[in-house]
Amino acid sequence: MTSNTWLAGVDRVDISPGIGEPMYAFPQNAHARPEERVPRRATRVHDPITATTLVLQANGSIAAICAVDLCVIPEDAVSAIRTRVAELESSLATATILISASHTHHGPVVNLGEPWTDKMVEAIAISVVRAFASLQPAWMGASFGTAELTFNRRVVVDGQMTLMHSEPPTGADGPTDSTIGILRIDSVNREPIAVVVIYTAHPLIMGPKNLEFTADFPGRLRAYLEQSIGGGVQALFLNGAAGNIHPKLAMQMNWNEVDRMGVELGRATMPAYQFLRSAPEQGPSVSQPARFEVVQKTLSFPNRMDPSLATRIEIDVLRLGGVAIAFVPGEFFVEFQLQLRESSPAEQTYMVGYSNSSVGYVPTEQSYPWGGYGVEKHLGDPPEWSRTQVPEGAGEAVLACISEMINNLEWNESASEPSR
Repeated sequence: MTSNTWLAGVDRVDISPGIGEPMYAFPQNAHARPEERVPRRATRVHDPITATTLVLQANGSIAAICAVDLCVIPEDAVSAIRTRVAELESSLATATILISASHTHHGPVVNLGEPWTDKMVEAIAISVVRAFASLQPAWMGASFGTAELTFNRRVVVDGQMTLMHSEPPTGADGPTDSTIGILRIDSVNREPIAVVVIYTAHPLIMGPKNLEFTADFPGRLRAYLEQSIGGGVQALFLNGAAGNIHPKLAMQMNWNEVDRMGVELGRATMPAYQFLRSAPEQGPSVSQPARFEVVQKTLSFPNRMDPSLATRIEIDVLRLGGVAIAFVPGEFFVEFQLQLRESSPAEQTYMVGYSNSSVGYVPTEQSYPWGGYGVEKHLGDPPEWSRTQVPEGAGEAVLACISEMINNLEWNESASEPSR
């Protein structure tokens, strides 16, 4: 998909907390009651915790995609950012603001009312406005690459579903998605503005003993791309349906492996990125008019842990010419992503998880008989933010809704072949 009718702007803000701030995930006493858990406290910022926002405008619509180095982004924080953006810039009051966490397990804790979180909300809102203020005529291209850097961490061992942290024997693991989604955004003068990479893997190379804030491999990926491309380009990482997907080495204390995976993913991205601009006439949808649309729906389900509560799932489908990107909260199992791509009429179709809220794991119905982590009820969490709050069948309902949303868009103008 290519077009020269876009306006695009990008901005990045460093939101790194101070030393001693609590880190998300892996509390020192993980099995204690929530109110008694003692969080890890950061002793150092290994690499910056950032929020990078890409604003796109076309056909009278505006969308902002903010990729942030957090494990999760709670719904109340998303609402606060959206409200503050509208207060700062009235032109963005009706814009679609999408906040997507990378799912690094070594970022800060987000709690509205706490000093760092409130500063983060303000900083991200200002950055979104700065990205909007930097809008300029732009060229956009979309392509894909592949990288075999992951495995399905749910593995049956001796008849029991086991959570694996290192790659199992060949043939013992389940499905993965090696696709790298790539958006290249340049100025009309061929100066780089942004590159968006969509890939599916837990940023969990560093394990529970780590006490340094880090974006994990997505941070190294961004640094590699920005150095390789040059020209002040800003790279955004968006995570896919990674609920059951690990990098090949996970839960380590190995910064070299963080570097290796980030660089390897960057190297796998560059050929498609470079081809887009060197031979744009060979890209998909190049001769078709640009289509830029955003559609949104919200589904509600009874909370699995406490049916008196509701679990809301916001679905946003972003259509960029022949590309469809579905933003969803939570940790969807990769099977949903693969099924969506297989059935989609778009040339390229992606699912981006960890977006606009946090609802925990979203397993497939087929996974429930096997149980295991992410499927069996996690009784240690409060129901309202339980990692297993989504009821059985909700993932299939969300998938059906996304498919309907995509199918209701008109694709015959810019997509003549099914997505891969």
